[in-house]
Amino acid sequence: SRWPSRWVAWPPAGVAASSVPAMAPKKAAVEKKVDPETGRACTFEELSEAYRGKYETAAIKAYWDDECTEDSALANHEPLPEGWIRILSKTSGREYYYHLASGFSTVDWSRVGEKPSVPGAA
Repeated sequence: SRWPSRWVAWPPAGVAASSVPAMAPKKAAVEKKVDPETGRACTFEELSEAYRGKYETAAIKAYWDDECTEDSALANHEPLPEGWIRILSKTSGREYYYHLASGFSTVDWSRVGEKPSVPGAA
């Protein structure tokens, strides 16, 4: 036989190839990650669309790779005010909030709406 015993010739002998239904390859699941800026799960394409024109493509890719998390614990939270991000502590596993301009951080959701003073701002 020309085929090793663990292989099977396809289509089987005596069956026309045109009579065998084609099998579509399985589509890979689309990866979703959580955007820490919004707290929402999205695909890379959705993230790219959201930040197109605001950031360069390379910066969006780096953000996806380095900042967006696969941890569903952060998905589908209340949107944060402008300038705030949500972070999941790697050591405690606790969620906290960080104000980008001031460096202020808190675990208290009620303080997220505050406008912390920005160092060097007049």
